[in-house]
Amino acid sequence: MIIDYHKEFCNLHEIYNNNDLKSIENHLPHYEIIKETLGFQSWLNAKVGNMYNKNLEYAKQHFSEASVHGLFTLNLLSLYSAFLTLSRNLINQTVTNIRTVYESLPKMYYVSFHPEDCGKILLREHIEGKKGRSREILRSSKVKKICEIYGIEYSEELLNELNKKFDYSWIRRRIYSEGQIEQQRKTYGLFSTSSHGSMIRVKQMRDYSKEEIGDLFELIELIFL
Repeated sequence: MIIDYHKEFCNLHEIYNNNDLKSIENHLPHYEIIKETLGFQSWLNAKVGNMYNKNLEYAKQHFSEASVHGLFTLNLLSLYSAFLTLSRNLINQTVTNIRTVYESLPKMYYVSFHPEDCGKILLREHIEGKKGRSREILRSSKVKKICEIYGIEYSEELLNELNKKFDYSWIRRRIYSEGQIEQQRKTYGLFSTSSHGSMIRVKQMRDYSKEEIGDLFELIELIFL
C-alpha cells in the first residue's frame, strides 16, 4: 500500500487554513489593527537597525541600546509568529511565542533606564544554567567583547554577584511591586503550561473558539501598546 504523504499534509494544512479564513471573518478589525501595527514595527525596526549596522563604532558606544533593539527585533518576530498561529487555532504555539515577549519586556524596560547594568545582565545570560562552567565561560573569548565594552574584569566577586543578581527574578523585583509580581506569576504559570512539553497540554487541545481567539488577539494588541 502506497501512502500519499503529500496529500496527508494538504489535508492537515486545509484544516488550519480553514481556521484562518474563519478568523478573518470573525475578527477582521483585530486583523487590520495587528497588521498595521506589525507593519509599523517592522519599518521602525529596520530604521533603528540601520543606525547600528551602518556604524559599528556607534553600535559599540551604544551597546546597551543596541541590545534592547535586539530584543525588540526578536519580539517583533515572536508576535508575528503568534499572529499567524493564533488565527489557525494553534493556541499552545501562540502562547509559546507570546511567552518570550512577556519575559523580555521587563528586561528591556530595566536596561533602558539602567544601561550600566546591561553588561552584567548579558554575562548572567551566558552562565545561566551552566553553574559548573561559569568560571570557564567568564574567562572565555565568548564574553570578551562584553567585558571590554563595560570595563568588567573577571574575579570571584564578580562570579558571586552574577550568581545572586541580574536574572529575570532580580530584574522583576527592581521594577514591580510584590502585588504586581504575584499577578505576573499567575499569568506566567499559564504561559509555562502551554510552552512545556507536558502531557497535560493534550487536554488543552480544543475546538475552534471565536471568543478565545478574540481574547488572545486583544492580548497581542495590548502587548504592542
